[in-house]
Amino acid sequence: MLLLDVQQGWLQAIFNLKWHPIYCWFKDRIFFSNILWIVLFSTEVGG
Repeated sequence: MLLLDVQQGWLQAIFNLKWHPIYCWFKDRIFFSNILWIVLFSTEVGG
């Protein structure tokens, strides 16, 4: 949960700066990394 809070804080900070291309880039990277973590975590728990 802490990691999620940190990511939300980063997204909020980037969004507040109004750097839209960078914001979108970070958003895509974080979204993709979250999927990877969820898949890894699911396989760890499931396996």
